[in-house]
Formats: sequence, C-alpha cells, structure tokens
Amino acid sequence: MNRRDFLSALGGASLLAAPNGIPPISISSGGYVFEWDYKRDEASVRLERGKQPFWRGGLLPAMLVETRDKKQMYVKAVVESNGGAKLALMFSSFATGVLEFKTSSAGFEISALTISWRGEPLPIIAMYFGTAPLSIEERTASPVVDQSFWPNWEAAGFAVPGAKGAPLQSVFRRWDFGEAVLPLGSFGPSLGTPYAAAFPRPVYAAALGDDNGWLCAGTGAISDGALCLVVQSSSACLRVLYREDLWRAPKGKQRIWNSPLRLTWARDPWHAYENYFGSFHSNQTRPALPLKPQWNSWGDFRKNIFQLRELADWTKRTDAEILGIDDRWESFVGSGEPNFQRFPAFDDDIRYIQSQGMQVGFWQAIGWVDEPEKVGLSSQDLIVGPDGTPRRSSWDTNPRNRSHYCLDPSSPKTVDFLRRRTIRLMERYRPTLLKLDFGYGMPSPNTGVPRDPRLRGERLSFRLVEIIAGAARSVNPDVAIEYYSLHPLWRDLVNVVALDDLGDGGRDEAAGHGQWSIWAALAGQGSTIMASSGYDWNQDADVVLNSAILGVPGAVLSRTMEDGSPIPAEYLDRRIALNRWYRRTSNWKPLWLNSSPGGYMRDPYIRCFGRLEPIGGGDRLTAVVLRDQEKELVPTGALKTLEWSGNWVLIAQDDADIFHSRRLACLPVQGWTLNLPRRKRPDRVLFVTRSGEAVWTQWQWTDGRLLLEAPKTSDRFLGFLIEDGARGA
Repeated sequence: MNRRDFLSALGGASLLAAPNGIPPISISSGGYVFEWDYKRDEASVRLERGKQPFWRGGLLPAMLVETRDKKQMYVKAVVESNGGAKLALMFSSFATGVLEFKTSSAGFEISALTISWRGEPLPIIAMYFGTAPLSIEERTASPVVDQSFWPNWEAAGFAVPGAKGAPLQSVFRRWDFGEAVLPLGSFGPSLGTPYAAAFPRPVYAAALGDDNGWLCAGTGAISDGALCLVVQSSSACLRVLYREDLWRAPKGKQRIWNSPLRLTWARDPWHAYENYFGSFHSNQTRPALPLKPQWNSWGDFRKNIFQLRELADWTKRTDAEILGIDDRWESFVGSGEPNFQRFPAFDDDIRYIQSQGMQVGFWQAIGWVDEPEKVGLSSQDLIVGPDGTPRRSSWDTNPRNRSHYCLDPSSPKTVDFLRRRTIRLMERYRPTLLKLDFGYGMPSPNTGVPRDPRLRGERLSFRLVEIIAGAARSVNPDVAIEYYSLHPLWRDLVNVVALDDLGDGGRDEAAGHGQWSIWAALAGQGSTIMASSGYDWNQDADVVLNSAILGVPGAVLSRTMEDGSPIPAEYLDRRIALNRWYRRTSNWKPLWLNSSPGGYMRDPYIRCFGRLEPIGGGDRLTAVVLRDQEKELVPTGALKTLEWSGNWVLIAQDDADIFHSRRLACLPVQGWTLNLPRRKRPDRVLFVTRSGEAVWTQWQWTDGRLLLEAPKTSDRFLGFLIEDGARGA
C-alpha cells in the first residue's frame, strides 16, 4: 500500500515519519495533536504548541485468559503488519486478530476488533485497553507479587462523573485512589466499589488529563462485559470484565467487538465528554418529551408516610402535574401489584389522583423480584451462580442486608413476565411515566451472568429496560420512560434523563445538585431532563435555581420539615413558581458564565449559568440563573450589563431571549433587586402570588433599564411577570 492509499484509508489523518518504517498516526484538531505509534503501542495527546502530552499510554488490546491447565495468563496484542486502517495482530501463540480503526477531526476509534483462536477458544477473564507487561525489574517494585502487567495510561488527573458520593466528587488526582475500580456502566457495588447514586450512570467513558487538556476514553457500543476504569498506583486502564472462566463463553473460534474503544479530547473533562457523546450519530426516532412537573412520593415513603390522597392534594397545591409513586408501593419488589395492606384503597386513590386533573407515574425495579415463585418463575429464569443457585443482589450488596433475586432476560418466561407485568400496570392505571431503577444493582460477572452471552455485561440492564419500555409503549406510545443514563446509546430507549434523588449527596445537597446539573447539561441537546431534588428543604433554594435551567422540575421532598414542622411558605412558593414557569423545550446548551465545568484538581461547580436554545437560526438565552456568589466573575458583556442583588431566575415565557421576551418571569429566590436592560418600557409588570396576578406599580424605568425590588415581606409571593404587548407562547 502506497502513502496516498494509506492516507485515504485513514480518512485524511496526517502521518509522521518513524525510525521503524511504520508511520505513526497523527491527528491535529481543536488545538491538540493525537499521535499513536502502533508498532510500539505508544499513544499521546498534547497541545499543538506544547511538548509534553497531558495523556499517554497504549491502545492495543490485551486479554487475561484461562489456559487449558486452568492458569491465568496475560496476553498483549502485537502488530504483525499493517494494511492502512487495519492492523494484523498476534496474541502470543493463542490467537490472531485484526484491528480496524478510524480517525477524524473529532477523535480516534477502534471501529472493530476480531480475534480468531488457533485452537480451542480460551475463556476470557477480562479484556484491557491501556496496559503493558511488566519487566522483571519492574515486577520487583510492584505491590502485587503475582501480577505480570500494569496499566499504562498516564495523566495527572482522572474524571468520572459522580464517582464518589457524600459529598459528591467527580475529579481526582492520579494518586487519590491507590488501587480502585470505578464502574463506568451499570455495575457499581457488585464490583466492590462504594455505593453511589444512579445518575449519571452508565456513561461508558472516563476522562484523563491536566490543565493543558483532557482525553475522554470510552466504548462506541454497549459492551457484553462490565466496563470499568481500573486505577493501580496512579496509572489507569479500561477493563471489560467477562469471567468466562466461570461461565460458558460464546461458541465459535472467532470473536468480534464493534467499536470497543473511542477517544476524544478537549480543554476540560466536561467538553471532552461532550465531544465523546457528540461522536455518536444517534438513530433516535423518538422526539424529546414535553413532560410535566413531577412530585415524587419517596419524600414521604422514606419516612413511612403512606397517605396517597393527602399527597395528591399537596401535589396539586404545588402546581405539579404528575404524582410519581415510588418504591414500596408493590406487594413485594418486582410484583407489579399494589401492597393493599399498606394502601388498602390503592385503586380508589389512583382514581382520586386522576380525578384531580393529575397524572400518575410508577417506580419499577428493572431486574429484581422478591418472590419469583409467586409470579411463576423458577431458578431457570433467574441469574444463578456457578453452582446453579440463584444469586441475590441489592443497591449495596452487603450480604447481611436485604437483597433480591435477579431476573435473567435469557429466559422467555422472564421476558413474558416483564411484558405482562408492564402491560397490566399500563392498562390498569394508565400511568404517564415509568421510573425505572436499580439497573446498577445487578450481580457482576464475578458472581452471576445471563445464560445468553449476548445479554451479558452492560447489555443486561439495557435489555431489561428495552423489554419494559417496549411493553409500555405497546399500550401507550407516548409514555415517558425515565432512567439515569446520559449516554446517546440510551436515547431512543429512554426519553427522560432523571437526576437521582440526592440521598447520596449527604449533607451537602446544594453542591451535589449543582455538580449533577453540570453533568446533566451534557444531555440537554435532545433529551428531556427531570431535575429531581434532595431531601433537605433548607437546601432547596439552590436546587430550584439549577432546575430552572435544566428542564422539568421534579421533587422527592417530604410534606414536612425533618423535625415534622410545616414547610415555610417561601420554600413552597419557589417550587410553585418553578412548576409554573419552567421552559417546556428540550434542545439547549449551557452558558457557563461564572460557573465551571471543572478541570484538574477542580470539581464542577455552579454559580450563574444560562440556557441557550437554538431558535431562529441562532442561540437565544431563554433562561438564566443569577447568584450573588462571585458575580463579579461573570464575563463582561455576557449579560448586557444586567445587575442584581441576591439570587434570581429569569425565564422567558415565549421564544425570545430574556432581554426581548414579551412575557418574562422573574423569580426572586432570596433575591432583592433586579436591574434589567430592555429595548423598550414594558407595558406592565404583574405581581404574582399563588392565587392570582395583580398589576405592580412599584417599579422604575430609567434610560432603557427596568428596576424591580422584591417585597421584603409577602406571603405566597411567586415572582414578577414583565409583559410587553401580546402574551407570548
């Protein structure tokens, strides 16, 4: 193959001369340079004008296999020859392989990997990207005596959204872990990691970098193994765990992986993830859902308060339009039938909710069932261990705590049960929304897998959700399927991305919700986001501010304070105002202002930020959060000399930006004054309370600026509406 043909096969990536005669790959894009000498398996990313890479490591696959004498052996691929964008590989004497790759201005991808076994296929324990064998001298310094290889992805910092909880943390220095396994998909506690809340998993990727830039490394397809970032003494790699030494491997002497590795890069971890997600050409056929605000019962249920009618009346008072009935409504987990001992008038209660003009949603654990025999299932329909005994799991996997049997979608009876359960629920109660949960609470490949190898690993939870979503949509094509993943591969299956409740935020819910809000903005271009809340009313002001940008308001708050006292009126006013005035659209991107998407040694944090929507051929600022904190750091001119004191939310009630909106909602969330530049004097300003609207005259108009002052004491005050001419949409 000549040089021109080679360049054509690479899609235009440039080539650099190399001493060994095999030109390395080089991509220049966005001010960065990616290089990979695949003969040496040395890759790196650096600033275009920089000399030192912010990430380096290997990309050739390696396997940990079980040999025929039942020993574990590490086998790293070596390149035998190249054919443009195809590399011929050797895995010692056990197998040959072909690695196909693609390059573009967006990044690098191993688009396909094929392994052909020379003899009887060996069970794969795990596959790795980013490892190398240890030399004899290096092994003498290893803290693990019998490990012959080590991760070799090197960077100053790592970022995995929401990797740690209480308080939430996403960005870490390379030496913060020691030895750690960070699940990137649907497995968490079952792989020995600390519990962390569901959102935003699965993300199928991790970021590595420093102040000069960040690389995002993930998969381009949903894997048939459990995907993790493995960190050992400050070096990292991607691991796909199979444990086929315990389970029957797929038949055949050839194994094919589609898009097992995809790399993108940017100046910070958030934008590296944005480029990674943007590299997926979604086949999404479902439009984003214009969902209504939700009040979820978990705030009461977690306190053992099970009064559905009272909760319905409360939900209506808050102007929420969906009452989500959460965990503990079933006779047992997974039954799909009401617990009539706990809710003796359940069916009447549902009818009462709907008679009040509200809709209902239901929580479902996607893969758990407590009493399988009562729903006609046996061990043949459950995930079992190597001895054939059904495995049990939970959100924390402590074997002394409560756990659940786990459904195996390999079984036709299991599939039939899930479909019948879902259709019965949909037909009986006509829910608008299904909140699907605990896809991350299933057994890992270390203890149990589906019998069908095609449904293992990350595909397990995806398949369970797929069955339930398909059954629900057979009854109501417009039902909202709510789940936690930000990943584009879930978009056609799940049409509402939900921030989880902030139980995992500990006592720092405001900061936790702020960080989650930044990661949630990755889904803003095309996905409906349910903003959720924490448990602490005293920290809810910050949650309301964030939610005004994200999308659909949602709450898991109790109807009383933690000490049982009534909710202060101003706390409830904020929620009512948000439920009335939030943006109903789904396609947007963030304007960060003085907020930060994070970076090296810096977690994401929220201050002021805005919502940019593509309208009329450009981006319009349709909503903005104004916080007093560090407002002097807002970029000059970003808000057209807007001035304020305290905290405010401005939300356009039409398709204009906030400076030209003909109906602009202004919510003082602990706000005092607002000085807003506008092109003309408004026709009127309305003072809005829970019960109605009245003309407000105590405002000033001077030199193209409108000055508002929030009343110092006014019970049930929601905010101002600035009106100019005819009301907008």
